[in-house]
Amino acid sequence: MDADPDQDDETGADGPHVAAACRSVAAGARRLGRLVLAQFLADRHRWVLWIPVGIGLGVGGYFGLDDEPPRALGATILAIAVVAAARFRHRPVAFLLTMPVLWVALGFAAAQLREDTVAAPVLATSLNEASVAGRVAETETTLSGARVTLDQLTIGGLAPDQTPARVSIRLRPGLPAPPPGAVIAMTAMLHPPPPPVMPGAPDPRRRAWFARIGGYGYATRLPVMLEPPPEGGLAPITTILATARGALAARIAAAVPDPAAAGVITALMTGRQVAIPEPVLRDLRNAGLAHIIVIAGLHIGLVAGLVFLTCRSGLALMPWVALRYPIKKWSAVVALAAAVGYTVLVGAPVPTLRAVAMTTLALVGVVIDRTTLGMRLIAAAAAAVLLIYPEALSGASFQLSFAAVLALIAGYEAASPRLARWRREVTLATRLVLYFFGIAFSSAIATAATTPFVLFHFQQIAWYGVLANVIAIPITAFWVMPCAIVTLLASPFGLDAAVLSVMARGVGAIIAVAHGVSHLPGATAPLPAMPLRVLVAIALGGLWLTLWTRPWRFAGLAPILIGSLVLFWVPRPAILVSGDGHLIAVRDDTDGLILSNRAADRIVGRMWRQRDGWSDAADIPVWPRQGSTKDELLRCDATGCLYRLEGITIALIRHPSALTEDCRNADVVITDLAIADCPAPLLLDRPAIERAQGIALFLHQGQVRLETVASDGPGRPWTQAGTRSGGRPSASITEPEAPRAAADAATEPTPLSQ
Repeated sequence: MDADPDQDDETGADGPHVAAACRSVAAGARRLGRLVLAQFLADRHRWVLWIPVGIGLGVGGYFGLDDEPPRALGATILAIAVVAAARFRHRPVAFLLTMPVLWVALGFAAAQLREDTVAAPVLATSLNEASVAGRVAETETTLSGARVTLDQLTIGGLAPDQTPARVSIRLRPGLPAPPPGAVIAMTAMLHPPPPPVMPGAPDPRRRAWFARIGGYGYATRLPVMLEPPPEGGLAPITTILATARGALAARIAAAVPDPAAAGVITALMTGRQVAIPEPVLRDLRNAGLAHIIVIAGLHIGLVAGLVFLTCRSGLALMPWVALRYPIKKWSAVVALAAAVGYTVLVGAPVPTLRAVAMTTLALVGVVIDRTTLGMRLIAAAAAAVLLIYPEALSGASFQLSFAAVLALIAGYEAASPRLARWRREVTLATRLVLYFFGIAFSSAIATAATTPFVLFHFQQIAWYGVLANVIAIPITAFWVMPCAIVTLLASPFGLDAAVLSVMARGVGAIIAVAHGVSHLPGATAPLPAMPLRVLVAIALGGLWLTLWTRPWRFAGLAPILIGSLVLFWVPRPAILVSGDGHLIAVRDDTDGLILSNRAADRIVGRMWRQRDGWSDAADIPVWPRQGSTKDELLRCDATGCLYRLEGITIALIRHPSALTEDCRNADVVITDLAIADCPAPLLLDRPAIERAQGIALFLHQGQVRLETVASDGPGRPWTQAGTRSGGRPSASITEPEAPRAAADAATEPTPLSQ
């Protein structure tokens, strides 16, 4: 058959245009590639800053796995990467491509090694009236009673290889906390660490695993001391520090009658926030001042700076010393000792470790006459923390602390030339204005940098944080922290009561600022929980924006803006079911959640509402036992409820008499009963709910998507506690004519109505 001549002419006419377009695109791609390469090479002095990012990606990749990888996988990948780096050390391009793999492998291997190092038995089931004996490792005195952490345990009915390394037990209200180091015995109710309250929520089991806590509970009888704590040099250092923290907390409580001020002072002096009343904690969070009670860079910097200034000024007053000896270096050594001592006293939490690592590098630079660079300080601190405590990556403390400091350093790098011009030949009044401007500028940068992480962990924004910090930080710097240093020095001599009284007035002023700012109109805005993938995208965009210095850094704004916009279209579950099946929530026409009851689990209900973007102070609505809700989406009678949304009918069954009709007519059946047979397309009965450990149902256009807390496979070591099967609901989920596993229902939309 002959070709169409018109078609040939047309194709021939378009051919040169297509070829020209292809050449234009290729030329544009080459120009873009050369531009990117030029920017990359021009920023080569910042390449080293990406080392902790690579380590963090390896750590995050390890913890992001649903199932445990082979034990030697991390070490094997790291060894291959090291060999490849050594092999390509004389080939710059190949070596440069190998190094990111090396750092990611290092993070993966560090996380796997850390997991193996802290491995310890976890309770498989709850124990009623268990006989528990152990050494008091740590005590915490809260407003509702004391809590003790025991190690060197003996638990009745458990073999040594099944006994946890540590358990945390709450004592009866009013009982004094036993001294650290003492061996005590008691009868207690013990439970495995609880699973997440819903899919996507933080996992308490992983935190407990890395703290080596294999169970939580409460004492049902008074504890009995079997052995007193060791005295003098026989006590281990952990016991000595725990005793010192307990004694300091007791002195604070005796000297400061106001429990709110005493709780905040205790947090600043010992690192323990459990004694702060909940309303005060809420005010501090809502005012953007929660960082003041978290021992971090502000506190370590103030301690080191005040000690350095005091020591150097004192030595400068002695000319025969100042003219003969390096008093600046001496002062740096004393300041470093003070910062490390303060870190050890408060228990070395992650933000403090980051701060003391950076402070150590800066002060060592003073001693060896070397100028240290800010970004390299934070990079070294981040790498050290991730290699020593990889699990810290997922914690709010690590994320908020490093995000704030990274943004501050990058912000002041950009603004330093102009700020330096402003500081030249200025008056005292101008310096004062610049000081408060610096606080406002720092607060604005830190707030912007930490907002995504605050939304991810706490689901709210504090709009007046800059205002609160401008007032509260000077009080902290010039009033509260100097008193804290003097208190620590005076406490061994019993002269701290007067200083604590002065410090309490400063803390009271901070609490008043927090209360006033948090009660301003629109002080906070609750928002739904941010998905992890969105947080990762925003975090990587922020790193790209702050770690580079050339114009290509602004490409990091793209994932930040896209991630911020995605927040407005985050799907939220229509139904939530707790891990024990005793609490259910459904979505109403106001897009809020209403609960099946208030008595089942108030903590879970509050966390559901908080993660759904509702204020934790708001009243939690409960659906009626009989009748219908105002929107008539939910109708209830004595046997159960029917919920209709998006063309889908969900039966929430309380009584077996409703099974026959609801299993035949409903698309989804949820019940606390154990059901042998039900023809509903999707059945979630008691065994399925218990295996799932928590369920979220998403409804959209006649389809349902099921997410559960439990993983498809064997899971991770911490996810197997209390649920040795570690599986998803499977046997109790059926479809007419086509049985289907719950693993499929959890990952793929299931058509429920045609």
